Amino acid sequence: MRWRIACPAKVNLFLAVGPPFPNGYHPLRTVFQAVSLFDEVAVEEAKEDQISSDWEELPVENTLAKTLRLAREVAQVSPLAIRLTKRIPSEAGLGGGSSDAAGLLKILHQMNPERFPLPVMMKIAAEVGADVPFFLVGGLATAEGIGEQLSTLDEPPARTFLIVKPKVGISTREAYQALDRRGDYSLYLSGSLPDFSSSSAAPWGESLKNDFELVAPEEIERVKSALTQSGARASLMSGSGSAVFGLFESPSHAIEAEPFLLGLGEVFMARSVSRGEDLWIS
Repeated sequence: MRWRIACPAKVNLFLAVGPPFPNGYHPLRTVFQAVSLFDEVAVEEAKEDQISSDWEELPVENTLAKTLRLAREVAQVSPLAIRLTKRIPSEAGLGGGSSDAAGLLKILHQMNPERFPLPVMMKIAAEVGADVPFFLVGGLATAEGIGEQLSTLDEPPARTFLIVKPKVGISTREAYQALDRRGDYSLYLSGSLPDFSSSSAAPWGESLKNDFELVAPEEIERVKSALTQSGARASLMSGSGSAVFGLFESPSHAIEAEPFLLGLGEVFMARSVSRGEDLWIS
């Protein structure tokens, strides 16, 4: 039998970083939104493990390999052939590797729900990476701690995004190091966490904030400006970058804006993906 699942990207509508713990990890306050830019993970039982991809730069130590290794510490898992079709750009702050890991966990749950119930999946997810637990929940959600303290939000009507991945990439580790050198954790220490739920009367654009923009390269500000000048209601870098998203009034407005952004890098049109949306591929 073969299992195939679409693994959505995410954008951070809000991201505040706190001072590091003694172990080097940073506490966060963030708001995630899943969006319709997808990787695909396909799995079938095999005689021996194999992880392959159309992405030539997939490292040997990747999130799929780590997830499979941690899953086998919990329960017996037969050898698997795993195929990753990569569409979410790397070093973009869009959570592609984390979403792939969550997709594999969902497949393992389908294969054996008794051995991989949600609490076990969540524990493995947190060990793989800070963003992985969110992708098991999806939709619109807040996260605190190191990403493991999740709260779902009432979802507003679908939102339209244009996502620009400039040619420059940003290392997550280096971005955190730059924030630590700066030493400004005021947004986190304020305790602020805006309400992006459907019950909130405040427009999303007024609340979009990301600490990593404080240490982002100049190219990011140029992309943000281009998005707003082409009609976006607001724009923000996602995660530690380098992808920047613009929030548009409607799909037609985004389509009109897209040609003006093509020289800035890869451009993707996406919509918000709701929690519980069917991601299985027949």
